[in-house]
Amino acid sequence: MVPGQRPASYQPRPTAWVHRHVLPLQANGLLPYGDFSIGWSQLEDLVRYIDHQEERHRTQTFQEEYRNLLNKYHMEFDERYVWD
Repeated sequence: MVPGQRPASYQPRPTAWVHRHVLPLQANGLLPYGDFSIGWSQLEDLVRYIDHQEERHRTQTFQEEYRNLLNKYHMEFDERYVWD
């Protein structure tokens, strides 16, 4: 894949919806979130990961998923400051 080129399976996400509904919640501290960056070589994996998120959340909570990501990438964290 060439930088700037999208994979065939790419579906644009509704950016306006995110700005209208998600960002105000984050700004008010009402929505837990994490911020991760990826490289172009990981884009297809990310799209697949997002596509299967609803299925994954049937068997694992957001907290379990987030904790697993932090552990997978060897990120140190303190449980006292991660959750409400």
